[in-house]
Amino acid sequence: MGFNSGFKGLNIVQREMNRIDLDILGISEIKWIGIGHFRSANNTVMYSGHNTRRKNGVGMIVANRVSKSIIGYKAVNDRIIYIYIYIYIYIYIYKSKGASGKYNFRAGVCSYNQCGSSGHRTLLQ
Repeated sequence: MGFNSGFKGLNIVQREMNRIDLDILGISEIKWIGIGHFRSANNTVMYSGHNTRRKNGVGMIVANRVSKSIIGYKAVNDRIIYIYIYIYIYIYIYKSKGASGKYNFRAGVCSYNQCGSSGHRTLLQ
């Protein structure tokens, strides 16, 4: 489905994003002219289209709860768009003495909301 029919197609995609709880979606063949961004009810849309014709075009739809972390975006041409997102990732490393008397080293990553809780994602054991 191209978005050349206006915002009708965009509204359908945004509804589906909200239904399945998707925060970031890359889209192609958007077929809008020019470069820009705007906010809708629940999302921020950034797009990069052809300068004069309704062909090609790419974009990103980002949920507003995530868009607070967007530093910016760069529209390269009608086929490439980048978004820059600031994220918190904490790396933790700790050692503990096991029952056998040997030291166990653990390392992992966790998000800002998970650190300090039991939600650590262990990478190494």
